[in-house]
Amino acid sequence: MVLESQKKASRKYEKKNPDRTRYNSLRRGARNFISPKAGSKSDETTLYWNPYKYYEDLLDYREVLNKRIDEVEKQLAEV
Repeated sequence: MVLESQKKASRKYEKKNPDRTRYNSLRRGARNFISPKAGSKSDETTLYWNPYKYYEDLLDYREVLNKRIDEVEKQLAEV
């Protein structure tokens, strides 16, 4: 059970750090899709709904990630 004070503190942090909060949310969503925890709703949906589509999507993400990694590496080399 989450105490009201903890909820309030979380909302305060989120309000004070919107960029970090948004980044963490995006990261969490991507991780849940790519590597869902066993037995979770994400796990059930990705593997059992249509495993071939899920596999195809993972291959697409691999391609997108590799391209993005190359772009970031170039940016970092310029810093």
